[in-house]
Amino acid sequence: MVAVATLVLSTAGCSSHHDTSPAASAAATATWAKSTGLGSSIASLRTDLAKSTAQLNSPSSTVNKDHTICAAMLLDADQANSNLPAPDGTLSSLLSKAYGDIGTAANACYAAAANHAKLPAFDAAKSSALSYFAEAEARAQELVGPGALPTGTTAPVDSGV
Repeated sequence: MVAVATLVLSTAGCSSHHDTSPAASAAATATWAKSTGLGSSIASLRTDLAKSTAQLNSPSSTVNKDHTICAAMLLDADQANSNLPAPDGTLSSLLSKAYGDIGTAANACYAAAANHAKLPAFDAAKSSALSYFAEAEARAQELVGPGALPTGTTAPVDSGV
């Protein structure tokens, strides 16, 4: 019982010195975005969406090719999601929703490979993910300023939308 009380008190003491100023939040977000490769992750996931869209709509598409692209997209989303949380709760929430939608899109992509009637579910998840990415990028730039995502992910990527 004494150990629990000591832990609570020592943790509370540490948290009172935590700098939560906007400048500290911006610095933490900038460091996190750079160390996790946030800009590259978003660009890669947008490319995955574009490739899967093209593959699913290609006359030379095969179920095996489609499944490969869909699986790669899911792996990329899982990897990006493993970098959460971000220092900013709003940014974390937006990215989490985008990555979740990419996962939904990947699963819908996999289903649509064998049944194109399932393409609307893929398209809906893709559109939602792209919307959350745009919001996340805006939030990152709001916190850190222009250049928050140095890979140029703020330029529209042709994703077949």
